[in-house]
Amino acid sequence: RRVHGELAAAEAAGQISADEHRRRLSAELADSIRANTVRANELQARGMEMTMIIEGGPLGICLADHKVMLRDLGTRCNAVICCRVTPAQKALVVAMVKELDKVTLSIGDGGNDVVMIQEAHVGVGISGREGLQAARAADYAFAKFKFLQSLILVHGRYSYYRTSFIAQYCFYKSMYICLIQVFYNIWAGFSGVSFFNTFSLTTYNVLFTGLPVFGF
Repeated sequence: RRVHGELAAAEAAGQISADEHRRRLSAELADSIRANTVRANELQARGMEMTMIIEGGPLGICLADHKVMLRDLGTRCNAVICCRVTPAQKALVVAMVKELDKVTLSIGDGGNDVVMIQEAHVGVGISGREGLQAARAADYAFAKFKFLQSLILVHGRYSYYRTSFIAQYCFYKSMYICLIQVFYNIWAGFSGVSFFNTFSLTTYNVLFTGLPVFGF
């Protein structure tokens, strides 16, 4: 913060240009990220945790010039707090985490969170005083932040279990009827004749596709 203030004062006084201000600030941020990465490693070795706090201005430069270094430092921290950031920067942070092949969840309550919510794998909107823009753009919406725990640990687990069950069920259902056709064609000289008529095939899919719905 002190270096940024000094560079801003020098730019305002006409001593350095805006490009020079940005280059010097970028270099200072790179040194700071390296130093904090070393510090984070030391704290991890001691079993301690570290939190990173970054503002919108430095964050924009880091995302443009030192994205890999920033991401490496962020993964070593227990929490990362980004304050005074733009909607686009929020989405860029989520996209940066997605590059690590991680499943991301974004939660917000205002219109400036819409881009971030849409960028994440799972978007959650809170309907309240900020309006309904975030809730309408999200995959899930509720009224209070505390409901996030139930969404992830209860409904999320049930959804994961049901989706995985249905995927395997449909696979084995189709494989079963296809194997019957294959074995039948061994005796039919691979003529392509179907063992089932059209009505039987349609009834099979309708019946066994609808069963899991009643099962859950």
